[in-house]
Amino acid sequence: MFCGVFMVATVLRSRLVIERSQIRLRVVFREEVFPLNDIEGVRTVSTGPSSRRVSRRVICTRGRSEPIEIIQFDPDDFLQTWLQQLPDLDQPAQSSSSENLLRKTD
Repeated sequence: MFCGVFMVATVLRSRLVIERSQIRLRVVFREEVFPLNDIEGVRTVSTGPSSRRVSRRVICTRGRSEPIEIIQFDPDDFLQTWLQQLPDLDQPAQSSSSENLLRKTD
């Protein structure tokens, strides 16, 4: 019975709110607030046995040991557009010489 109540509470209370300067993550009975400048980017993580591996996108932040799972939230157009603005941490970073070249041409 407790498991059923917990599942209903998870669905009813879980929220990811994106504000101008921060994001609020509320899952069941706790709420966390992260300044937008603490967001490092998005990453794809895979879990499960090799026969049934599942990939999902997560938000990585400084100061939080676990990434923020976004699969539990409704992926509307606003969220998808907002996530596209974040750096993809799975992509290799540009070399410092390329960055210096880009800065000189600006």
